[in-house]
Amino acid sequence: MKALAKGFSLLEAIVAMVLIATAGLALFAWINGSFQSLERIQSSNARALAETNALQFMQTVNPMKDPAGKTALGNLNVEWKSRALAPPRTNLGSGEGPGPFTMALYEIDVSIEQLPDVPHDTFVIRQIGFERAPYQADPFADPAPIKPSPAKGVPGKLK
Repeated sequence: MKALAKGFSLLEAIVAMVLIATAGLALFAWINGSFQSLERIQSSNARALAETNALQFMQTVNPMKDPAGKTALGNLNVEWKSRALAPPRTNLGSGEGPGPFTMALYEIDVSIEQLPDVPHDTFVIRQIGFERAPYQADPFADPAPIKPSPAKGVPGKLK
């Protein structure tokens, strides 16, 4: 009778190592894909945050007074150029006449760059530009009221 062999043969060891290597490569590819997805998500979130901050800032810009400009918001550089889509018009007042503002609709090209995370990005917004028109007296208004002279005595009593 033959004695039973104990342990692994060389062929069994090689097959086990090939199976472990194959499983390791598949696991490594899956982890690498997860890291690449995470990096894309972080980049997308940084870009969305930069665009949100730029939009919030652009709400404070009056394109009629500042048609172009550049500013730094922390590590975010914002640059804009605007052009009027229609000629400026006077708004309507509470009555039938013109109001106190001159307004126009502007299209604004906004360029943002966040250092060092997000590359150069651009977007376009539309916004109203305005300025207060200089005060003009209404030519059709009544002249200044005449102040009555102080009455002597008590009104309604005859002397």
